[in-house]
Amino acid sequence: MITLLCVFLLITFTGLAGTYVLLRMQIQDQIDARLRLESDVLVSLYRSSSLTQLLDAVEQRNSDDYGRYYFINKDERVGAPEQMRRWNDTRMLHEVLARPSLSSESIRPPSTTSPNALVRVTVTDLGDGVRLMIAHEIGAENTLLNRVFWWLIAIALSTLALSIGVGVWAGREVLARVAQISAEFDRIISSDLSKRLSITARYDELDWLAEHINHALSRLQESVTSLREVSNNIAHDLRTPLNRMRSRYELALRKECNADEYRQVIGAGIADIDSLMNTFNSMLEISRAESGLNREGMSKLDMAQLAAEIVELYEPMVSDSGRSLSLTLYQRPEVYANRNLLGQCLANLIENANRYTPRTSLIRVIVAGDAQHAIVRVSDNGPGIPLADHERVLARFGRLSKRSGSGLGLSMVKAVIESHRGSIKLGANKPSGLLVELRLPTLAAASPAPKSSKTPRRLSPSSAPPHR
Repeated sequence: MITLLCVFLLITFTGLAGTYVLLRMQIQDQIDARLRLESDVLVSLYRSSSLTQLLDAVEQRNSDDYGRYYFINKDERVGAPEQMRRWNDTRMLHEVLARPSLSSESIRPPSTTSPNALVRVTVTDLGDGVRLMIAHEIGAENTLLNRVFWWLIAIALSTLALSIGVGVWAGREVLARVAQISAEFDRIISSDLSKRLSITARYDELDWLAEHINHALSRLQESVTSLREVSNNIAHDLRTPLNRMRSRYELALRKECNADEYRQVIGAGIADIDSLMNTFNSMLEISRAESGLNREGMSKLDMAQLAAEIVELYEPMVSDSGRSLSLTLYQRPEVYANRNLLGQCLANLIENANRYTPRTSLIRVIVAGDAQHAIVRVSDNGPGIPLADHERVLARFGRLSKRSGSGLGLSMVKAVIESHRGSIKLGANKPSGLLVELRLPTLAAASPAPKSSKTPRRLSPSSAPPHR
């Protein structure tokens, strides 16, 4: 604020000073132009007639009270006219006339010190030792310039006072608004994250800043709420396997068991521990994806090739369960992504479809793309997920029922895709089932499908690229 005020005042004062200087130069130029014009007229008269006629013309002009005086060094009659008696003597006059040439100069008569008594003189050499000096009183012009000068000083001082007043007022307004925002922010942080900073009707820069702070507070509230829910879910998910383990071990201690029974108890305990480790590993992967820590493994990736490898890897497992898995490639889009994370996302979607669909179900993986996105769709013809539950199953520990696993699979996929600046969308497959669509930004425009193939090309496991 102070810097802007100083810059404004500097520009204002520079503009006023420049106005005064330009006005002074303009007045002097006009006076000099009139003196040159008058000198040219007299020179022309002298060269076309005689010195006597020139002297008569000069004497006639000196008799007029126009504030302009004429001197010729060869003339005794007009050596010191009545209008120039204040010069006191002709010494200075003869000094000026003795100069070889003088275009224009301001001279103060020796008998006065008033700044308004200045005259503007010009000296012209007519030849044969004859010199003509024309003097023009500039007292009226100096009076005008002085008035303009003091008017500009008054304007400058008024501008300075007004700027300081406006600066103080604006500074107080800004400080008051900043203090209000600070107080509101302290109350929000210390008490209730659901409250927001107030926005005024002016919507100035501080309101714009308050709006962004409100947006950050909303994100913070969402994070705190999510953390609270995750903590509750973790506690609930840990309680079940731990209680189960404690019950098994307590029962094994109370009765006599043989070696095989102890092995069964230990094996069940290890399975519960593995379940807990899988839960923690999934949560760790989600946190790393959301924080962007997995972006160091990013590289150029062919989505069609990755999908073919994952499908080839999971096809035996899906076939053994009585379901079928197919891959359809429309384009081969390239993305910049973490290969392992995207492969894990596709694997999670295929495992979910294999787990929650009835036998004889068809699981399809489709790879397509457009100019901006690589598109991967995984669909099945199982029971699907109700539209009202789509948002819930994408959250951490979001389950449709208690038998629906850990509830971290889809949330991990969502975190990974969003960390790649992509999006995930759940929809209904036709005629039944779930459709999961992943969109990722491409490196370049997708290549068109071959003209000879009007239908999608379906790859069998034998034709898919070998798994690396």
